[in-house]
Order: sequence, then C-alpha cells, then structure tokens
Amino acid sequence: MQSTPLKGMLGSLRKQASERMWGAAVQYARKGGVRGISDDGDEAQLHVKTPARALPYQVWLWPRDPDWDCDCGKGGVCVHIVAAAICLGQSREAGDALPEPKKEFKVALRYDFTAKDRELTVTRMVVYGDGREELLKGSLAKSNLLASRGDVQAEGLLAMLPGRPLPAENLRRLLGFLEGIATATLHGEPVTLSTKPVLFRLRVIDDGEGFKIGLYSPKGIETLYRGAAKMGDALHPTSHGALTPEQRKMLIRGVHYTADEVAGLVSETLPRLSKRIPIDIETTRLPQADALVPRVAVTIKERP
Repeated sequence: MQSTPLKGMLGSLRKQASERMWGAAVQYARKGGVRGISDDGDEAQLHVKTPARALPYQVWLWPRDPDWDCDCGKGGVCVHIVAAAICLGQSREAGDALPEPKKEFKVALRYDFTAKDRELTVTRMVVYGDGREELLKGSLAKSNLLASRGDVQAEGLLAMLPGRPLPAENLRRLLGFLEGIATATLHGEPVTLSTKPVLFRLRVIDDGEGFKIGLYSPKGIETLYRGAAKMGDALHPTSHGALTPEQRKMLIRGVHYTADEVAGLVSETLPRLSKRIPIDIETTRLPQADALVPRVAVTIKERP
C-alpha cells in the first residue's frame, strides 16, 4: 500500500508536470525500464532507462520532504523523476519492496574474451533470462539493456577497435572501466575481471663478474597476454609501475653492469628505479650503499 508521503509526492508531481511529460512518464513506467536500487523509507533510489540513451538516469526520491533529484541535469521536475515515482507507487501498492524491470529489460551483458598470439579480442553478448544468447548488435543506447557506467565507457573504447585485438593499454583501460563486476568468459570459461594490477618487477642477478638488471613478470601467472595476465580464475591488468616506455624497452632486454660500475648501480641507479617499480636483489655479491660511502680516517699523535 502506498504511503501517505508518497501519495502526496505523486500529487505534487502531477500538478507540476505538463500533460506531455506525465504521458511520457506513464509510457516509461508501462514499458518496464525502471529498476529500484534502494529504499530505506526516507530515500529511494531508482534507475530509469529511456530510448536513445545507453546509461539509465539515476533518480532520488524523498517522499517525506517531499523532494526529488535526477542526474539528467534539467533541474526541477523531469520525466525520469515522474516515471520513477509512478513505479515506486505501483510497487508499494502491490506490496513489493522495489520496482523490478520487465523481462525484456532483465538481460545481462557478457564480455567474451579470446586470445591469439597473446592478444585478446572481446565480443559483447546479450544473455536473456531464459538462457538465450545473441551478439550485441548496434549500440547500448538502441538496446533494452540497463547498462552500467562501465559498460558505456567500455563501448566508447571498443568502438575505436571494432573486432580487432586490443592493444595493451586499451585492454588495461577496459578492465578498469568494468570495475571487476562485469560477467565475462575467457575461451568459453567463466573468468573474473579484476582491477587489481599484476605488477612486473625488476630483478638484479649475477652476470659474469658484473650484474644484470632485467624486467620480469611476477610468479603465479598462468597466462600472460598483452596488457593482462590470468592468475587463477581472474584476469588482471598488468602494470610496469612508473617506468617510462624507454626504460621498459631497455629493461626487457636487460642491462649489464661491470664490476667497475657497481658504485653507480648501488648508489644511483637502484635507488632511482626503486621509486618506480619493485626490485628483487637475487645476488649476494652486491654491496650495500653505505659500504660505498668514502670515510676519512683521522690519526692524532701527541707530541712529546
């Protein structure tokens, strides 16, 4: 049953909305593209899907005040606020906690990754409640999907690379956009998309009479791709810390230091690089930096 504050809010909205706005809001509500997110009795948050826009509008309702807000930015009463209030009223009248979208909106977006020569390609699939699947054709705005902000950001990124393998930096950005909550597969198997980066490391080893610094992938990686790594059941973005592209290219090949260059390696090179990326010292021959600091010995002799 509708609460008296909500009835009062609906009455206020009905007076402030034009006939055209109210009619459009009723159509949105009937179409079933409104989803309730939360309702603590004082504040209700809902998402409203409209045609020609990929991302649902976010609406907040405060029936007791009464007050409302929408992220469409129009200010005052808008069609999204009215549609949200109508659906919230209908759900409370029916004894439901929050409005649920109709079945045509209850579809999920899945990201299917496949690899070739260490490069990943992604395909977006629409998954229906009855188990049917189909390739997402066209844009999210033209679909009934209640997309997330990450889905919309991902679409903008993928639009520049239709059907092509993802460059490393684009893949890292994609995983960041999806924020670890999107459904995904890798070669047909479920995989979790993680935002936690797998950080490469520098390793200092013996190299003849001198030493060698190289860039290595960390332990625990099952499969390394360009821009990502699979560890367990998760796909993580890779990271080279704060190394510049020139430093990264040089360190992948490895840099040799002779025994005569050890002072500069210990006192300058390693401290500087350690601020950009973790370093593992895998040699026992490398002296500590303080052992290389010159010391002055003073001898005092007492005259007779």
